[in-house]
Amino acid sequence: MIFRLTQRLSSKIKVGPLAESPLDENPYADWSARLFTADRAQYILLSNTASLYSVVLFERGITHDGQFIERSLDNIREFMTDDGLGLVYMNFIAPASGSIRFCKALNRSVTGSMNELEMIAKFYLETGEWSPFDVGHKLNETPMSAVACGGNNYATPREAFSQLKPGTIDATKSSTSSQSNDMAATNRDTPRRGTTPKQKEQRACGLCGNTKNLTKTECCGNWICDDEQNYVMFSYVRNSCHRNHLRYTLCGFHHAEGHAGRWQDCAECRNRFDTEMYVYYGTNEYNFEALPDPPAYEPTHCRQCGQVISLGADGYSMAGGDYFCNHCTAQKMGGELLSPVSDEPNTAEDSTPAPSGSDRMKSDELNESDRQDLRGQIPEVYRERFDAIVERTDAFCDRHLNDEYKQLAREMAATICQKGSPVRKGKPEGWAAGVIYALGRVNFLTDPSQDPHMKSEEIAKYIGVSPATMHAKAGVIREGLNLMAFDPEWSLPSRMDDNPLVWMLEINGMLVDIRMAPREAQVVAYEKGLIPYIPADRDES
Repeated sequence: MIFRLTQRLSSKIKVGPLAESPLDENPYADWSARLFTADRAQYILLSNTASLYSVVLFERGITHDGQFIERSLDNIREFMTDDGLGLVYMNFIAPASGSIRFCKALNRSVTGSMNELEMIAKFYLETGEWSPFDVGHKLNETPMSAVACGGNNYATPREAFSQLKPGTIDATKSSTSSQSNDMAATNRDTPRRGTTPKQKEQRACGLCGNTKNLTKTECCGNWICDDEQNYVMFSYVRNSCHRNHLRYTLCGFHHAEGHAGRWQDCAECRNRFDTEMYVYYGTNEYNFEALPDPPAYEPTHCRQCGQVISLGADGYSMAGGDYFCNHCTAQKMGGELLSPVSDEPNTAEDSTPAPSGSDRMKSDELNESDRQDLRGQIPEVYRERFDAIVERTDAFCDRHLNDEYKQLAREMAATICQKGSPVRKGKPEGWAAGVIYALGRVNFLTDPSQDPHMKSEEIAKYIGVSPATMHAKAGVIREGLNLMAFDPEWSLPSRMDDNPLVWMLEINGMLVDIRMAPREAQVVAYEKGLIPYIPADRDES
C-alpha cells in the first residue's frame, strides 16, 4: 500500500526521503495525504490517488509514521463502512495494508486537485458547523473534471472510486487490448477438447485442519482460518489461527516489515531478535514451514529460583536485565507498588472491598437528583444542551440498553458540556447518538457476544440521525476525551472484573496484572485508589 505525502507532512511524521513511484496496480491501495490548517486546528486530507475519494481527520496526536498509518487506516475503514463501502475496504485495502510505502506525489494533476479539495474542506470546517467526517462526505459529492468518467465532463470522487478495478489502472489501454485479455482469460479457464478439468483444490487450514470459513495468508498464500474476530483485545489468548500466524511467526513478521526474499534466509529478520525468540518464531506450531537448522542457544533462567523460562510461551517479568518467573515476580511484588499508573487517592475510609459494578447498579437509583447533581457541575450556558442530550440518551437506554449505559451516558454528557466544547453546535440528537456510540466503542456494544448489543446503524436509526452524523459527533467526543477500548473511566461497572486495563499496574518498572500479586500488594493498590476492590478477598469468598 502507498501513502504519498507532502513534504510538510513527511517532515512532521519523520519518514525521511520520499521515493517516486507509479500508481499502484491496486488503485484502491494508493492514497495521497497532506496536512492543512483550518480555524487554527490542523487536519489531514487523505485522498485516493486515482479517484480523489477523500477522508478528513484530525491531525492532533500524530507525531510519527506508526501513528499516521494506524489513524489513517482506522479513519478510511470507518468512513468507507459508513459510506456503504466496507466490503471494498476489506477486499482491496485491508490485505494491502500489511506492507506500507511512503512516496512522493504522483503528478501535478493530483496535487492541483487536492489543492481544490483542501480549499473546500477549509470552507466547511471554518464554519464550525461541519465535522471532519461530514466534510469528507461533502468532498466526495463535489463534481470534478480531473476524475471525469463515463463520457461526462465531470464526476464526483465517489463515482470515480466506484469505477476503480484492481489491475486496470492504465486508462490508455485500448478496448482491443482489453478484449484480447478477456479472451485469453477465457481460453485459460476453459478446458480444451479431449481434456478434463482439474480437480477442485481441497481447502483446509494448514494449522488446525478446519475446512470452513477460510482465507489465504497475505504473507505466504496458505489457507488459514478467517477468525481474527475471535480474538478479544488485551486478552492475550491465542485462539485465532490467522492472528497467531501473522503475529507469532517469522513468516508473518518478514511480510509485515516488507523484507525482500525468503524469510528463512533473511538476515534482517535474524538480526531483529535474540536467538531464543528467533528460533521460537521460526519453529512454533503457528508456522506452515519450520525454520531449517535453527541455531542453538542457552536457555533463559529465572534470576531468583533458576527455573527455565521459555520466552515465547511462559509468563515472566524483567528488571535490570534479569528475568523472573511468574512465581518469583509475585513474591517480589508484595508491598512494592512504587510506580502506579495513577496516584489519585481513594476516597474510601477503609479497605472494605467496594461493591462490584452490578452491585452498585442495584443499590444506586438513577433518579432526578442524580441528574441534577451532574447538572450543577455544568456551566449555566451549557445546561439546556445537557438536558436535551440526556433526555434522548435516557430514553434510548431505557428502551434498548440498561441503567449502566444510562448513567455513563449522563456522565459523558456532563463531561462534554463544558467551557470550550463544540457541543452547542448542531442538533442534540447528533450529540446523543455520538455519546451512545462512543460508549459503545469502549464497551464493544456492536459485538454480538455482549449483552446488550446492537449494530451501530441501529443507534443512529433509533435516535433519528444519519450514521454520518453519529460517527462525526462520536469522533469529536473520542478525540476530546481521548477514549480507547476498555477505557477504565468509561467501562460498564459490571464488566470491571474482566477489564484488563483496570488491573494492569506498573510496579518497579514492570507492567503487572495486580490480580496475580499477593494480597499485601493488592491492599496497597486498593488503599492508593488504583483498583476498585481487593481481588484476593473476592476469591476467598
